[in-house]
Amino acid sequence: MIKKVSFVILLIFLSPSLNQIFPQELDMASAAAAEEFQWGVRSFHSTLFNEAIRSFEAALGHKPEDPLIMYWLGLSYLRSGMEETALSLWNRIMERGRSSSFINAKIEQLSWRRSVSRGLLPQSRYLITYSHFGTETAKPLFTRPAGVASGRNGEYYLTSYATNEVLLFSANAGLRSRIPGGLEGYSRPFDLLAMPEKDLLFVAEYGGNRITRSTLSGGNIIRFGTRGRSPGQLLGPQFLAEDGKGYIYVTEVGNRRVTKYDLDGNYILHFGTQAGVFRGFQEPTGVVCLKGYVFVSDARAQEILVFDESGNFLKSLGKGLLNKPEGLSRFDEDSFLVADTTRLLLYSISKDTFTLFSDLGGQAKRVVKAIPYNNGFILAADFDSDALYFLSELRGVYSNMNLQINRVVTDDFPKVQIDLTVEDSSGNPVLGLEAGNFLITEGRRDVGDITLNYVGNIDETLSLAFLLERSEEIKPYKEEMVKPVSNLVRLLPPRSNLRVVGASSLPIIEIPVSVPFGQYTSRILANSDFSATWQFDSGVRLAASELLTLGSKRAVIFITSGLCPSGAFDRYKLVEIAQYLRNNQIQFYCISVGPSNREIAAEYRYLAETTGGGYHHLYQPEGIAGILEQIKTRQNGRYIISYNSINNSQFGRAYIPVEAEINHFNRSGRDELGYFAPLTF
Repeated sequence: MIKKVSFVILLIFLSPSLNQIFPQELDMASAAAAEEFQWGVRSFHSTLFNEAIRSFEAALGHKPEDPLIMYWLGLSYLRSGMEETALSLWNRIMERGRSSSFINAKIEQLSWRRSVSRGLLPQSRYLITYSHFGTETAKPLFTRPAGVASGRNGEYYLTSYATNEVLLFSANAGLRSRIPGGLEGYSRPFDLLAMPEKDLLFVAEYGGNRITRSTLSGGNIIRFGTRGRSPGQLLGPQFLAEDGKGYIYVTEVGNRRVTKYDLDGNYILHFGTQAGVFRGFQEPTGVVCLKGYVFVSDARAQEILVFDESGNFLKSLGKGLLNKPEGLSRFDEDSFLVADTTRLLLYSISKDTFTLFSDLGGQAKRVVKAIPYNNGFILAADFDSDALYFLSELRGVYSNMNLQINRVVTDDFPKVQIDLTVEDSSGNPVLGLEAGNFLITEGRRDVGDITLNYVGNIDETLSLAFLLERSEEIKPYKEEMVKPVSNLVRLLPPRSNLRVVGASSLPIIEIPVSVPFGQYTSRILANSDFSATWQFDSGVRLAASELLTLGSKRAVIFITSGLCPSGAFDRYKLVEIAQYLRNNQIQFYCISVGPSNREIAAEYRYLAETTGGGYHHLYQPEGIAGILEQIKTRQNGRYIISYNSINNSQFGRAYIPVEAEINHFNRSGRDELGYFAPLTF
């Protein structure tokens, strides 16, 4: 709890940004408004959003038309899950002619995110926004790029066919390392397949007639496939694909077939020879697995052939539409990309249609593969131009990234820590950013050196809050209630954070943080507080609030009977709960301990789906351990940056403006806020 102190605040307005969004009328003439304002700002940065709202409402009572107070109040409502109220307040600023381009952008971003029609917009074209040429320096970086694959935390791999290397690049296209392929090295590496979740990297060696499997860093190498035409042998292997079921597929231009292996290199089967109505491959190139099908492009036949996972021919696609199709890659659950010489096409399985995805601006000579990549890009390897293209959707080229300052921590002032999140225009996390991507200013003055202290996407610790339903309906399943808690706690990574909240008639933290994990079971069983008036909405908000200042991999895990009472959302609406969780990057999972044939309530399923979580039954065949892996592997764009303030805090009485900017491949984003340093006397 923050101690409330009465004083008059000194506001420094040093820039035409948030501090001067609204000019000099922001002098906080009313001492009462000034006091409530500072309390609201301090509460906001302590993630006490309800208290911040009360303070800003009180301040607005003293200065009803003050745009800065109105902005902060809207921001507090936004973080508290009340997006409609936030928009209403910000629109009031705009209607009164007191807005700025910054506020207008905030309104547009939030309105776009809330738009029902957003997901109904047709696919727009993709344009080249950055070209990375491998031979533009005195010493070529790469030559004849063929295969490209996403790695961890925004990194990507690229094969350099002519120089026999696999290269690892950062999200900023900086070379991380050259992976030579062990003592033998690679022999004309063509395509590659990265599996970050398994720490595996597969490389198809066209010249070596083999597949090399290693860790992502190039260690623990094993090789399989030898030159030949017998089952399991290879001749001119090019493209790779995996089916998500433990098998990989490789196309062989020399043998005119596709060979299937398991992840350890054991031969399973091959297909592609003439059989029935299938004439056999002429020049098999790209391959992708989707929806139980195996799609293989044939460059010479100018078509794509469809098989089942056992290699049985089903049909052909694109005859008369394709020029020389090569690499194929999964775009989403229903479609895949086709690299067709100087253009990219998108094939939809459900619609059975090809559409032009990008003409590459007429710049490409021979694009052999393109993949969806983190941070809103498509990466396309141009073999003949020695280039890797970064493509962005047309809508994204002209819209900024969404940068949000979550909170500012000033406990060690003048050292300041800014907790922020970066997303692309579609709301996807931007990964792999470095200190050089950020610019921090106070009142538009550069603060100088900054340090990137924390990258949420590589943080492997978990922050979980178990929410226990304390209803009369779940009472018969009291023994089952503890099982998901005890089972999951045993599997937690080191240094994970854990909270246990009881959703009774008055939701409470059931187990203090100091209690060892081993005592959780007995503590939960000892609680006999079950009520017909238990509160879900207040309970889930309490559980989520416990996670706000913790790590990035956050989730509320709700242990439930599966039933949702009629009064579950009397205090907070269902949509407000969903927005509260989503706006604070918290996933929602529910585990039903009730009868396995009882369907989990639609309200709980909605929360899980809108926050990227899930819903499960305790005794489902696959178990519940996978929940932790889902939380751990979910990507997020949270960063914490520190610097030394360049302003005089006036003993904690001065409001200090702060601005954060992000720049990444010709795209930018910006947010502005302010803070008070700790009070000193």
